[in-house]
This record gives sequence, C-alpha cells and structure tokens, in this order.
Amino acid sequence: MNDNLLQPASSALTTFSSEGIDQEILRKLQGFIDDREAYSENTWRQLISAFRAWGRWCWQHDYPYLPIQPEPLREYVLFMKQRLAVSSVRQHLAMLGMLQRQGGLLPAGQHPIVTRVVKKISRMAVENGERIGQAIPFHVTDLKAVAAIWAGSEQLTEARNLAYLSIAYNTLLRMSEISRLKVGDINFSSNGHTTIYIGRTKTIISGDGLVKALSNFTTTHLRHWLIQSGLLNQPDAYIFCRVNKSNRVISSNEKTLSAVTLESIFKSGWLRLKVRFLPIARVGATPPGPVTVQG
Repeated sequence: MNDNLLQPASSALTTFSSEGIDQEILRKLQGFIDDREAYSENTWRQLISAFRAWGRWCWQHDYPYLPIQPEPLREYVLFMKQRLAVSSVRQHLAMLGMLQRQGGLLPAGQHPIVTRVVKKISRMAVENGERIGQAIPFHVTDLKAVAAIWAGSEQLTEARNLAYLSIAYNTLLRMSEISRLKVGDINFSSNGHTTIYIGRTKTIISGDGLVKALSNFTTTHLRHWLIQSGLLNQPDAYIFCRVNKSNRVISSNEKTLSAVTLESIFKSGWLRLKVRFLPIARVGATPPGPVTVQG
C-alpha cells in the first residue's frame, strides 16, 4: 500500500495502488468509475472519503484494502467509533459495501462478526446518551415560531434561512435538491399562485422534473428574500447563496451552498427558538408564549 490514497478527490479511485488486487475486480471497478455520472456528486464524495479513510487505516495496520476482510473491518469499526457517531460509522460501512458490490465482491459488512460489533457500538452509544436515528423533526409550529422572529428581517441571513425552511417544509425536498433550485425555476403568476419547477430529485432522474405549488406563507418569505438579496432578476442564480459578514449576498450561478451551511440553517432555527422561548418545566405543562428580550 502506498500513500496514493492522499491524492485529491478529483482523481477518484484511479489513484489507488492496484498492487495485489485481482484483475477482474479492477476491471469491474474501472467500469464503476467510468459510469460515475450514474450517482450524485454527494454520493461520490462520500464514497471517496470513506474509501480513503479505510485505505489509510489499512496502510497503517498493514492490511490489504481490497478485498475487504471481515476481521480487519471489525477492528476498523471499533477504531471509527472512537472518533465518529454511530450514524457516521454506518455511513462508512454502507459506502464500503457499495464499493465491494461494484467490484463483484460480497460486502464484508454483512459478516456476523461485523454486524455484531455494529450492534455492540449502537447499544453502547444509546446507553451513553448518544442519539441514534433521524434528526429531530422541524414541525409547522416550529416554523411559524421562527417566522414570528425572522419575518421581515433586514438581516439577509435570517431572510434566507426563513425562505429556505419554508420551502423545505412546503416541498419536502432533500437539502441537496433545494440547494439546486434556481431563481428562474420560480413562477410568480398574476393570479397570486406561485409554483416552482424541480428538475431532478433522488427518485426522479428522467429529466421531466415536476412542478410544486407554494403556499402563501412560503411565497411571502421567499419573495422577501429574493427582493432583499437582489436575486429576483437573476434567473440563472441559485435561490440560496452565501451571505457575508457585511450583510451582502454572494450570488452564484455555478456553486450551490455546502451541506454544512444547509445543516446550519436548521441549527440556527432551533437556536432562535431556544433563546426566545422558555422551556416546558414539567410534563403536561402549558408552553409559555414568547419571551420579550430586552435590549
């Protein structure tokens, strides 16, 4: 094993040493690389990241990185749990399993000693208070509470975040799907109805796309963001873009917001609710109204 694993992600799997790997496996993986457009950029980035991390660990412990064997993979799971949440460990295993299947191999993650150790770390995580499973849902009552704080804000970050949360709730699209929406995809009709065209989703890849109607609530906050940001007359710009510390928009026709930024929008919403609303003191207590913050 050499340190080719540290090459930039753009060079994909082709940078990895092929020494000692069966030629048939290499042939199948090369076909996989050639057809990489079958997968989203996000999936490909996750695959490269997981495989590079696995390759570095194998190199450090003098294990072959392909084909993946159950015993080293079990050790790797325990190693990852020292640094990552259980959900991230499972994501790494899923990506490694995908790579093995594409190489015509049986995923080592299905071996009993691996599934057993995943159960073990999951149980230990729960006992230690780690949250396992999906994120806390953001309900319509939460959205309306945030809107009561952010509506009409002159802070572009707050205007953007409220528009984003409104579209997310209205359309139920994934983060990556919302990030790809452009201003030209919106149709503000003269009769007061607003629709948005979604060209591609994880389940719709035919190119036909679909059209979704936006509620008056969503339309109000989306229009406010587009007007305040100056994006309303930029049809090729992504709807959601960066805002710098000087409260200025950094629009883009080519680069979408990062997953980290999109996740931070939900976090900022929860943070605002936590700051502005008193917690329920006991089970069955009536939630208090908004607290007036002085200053």
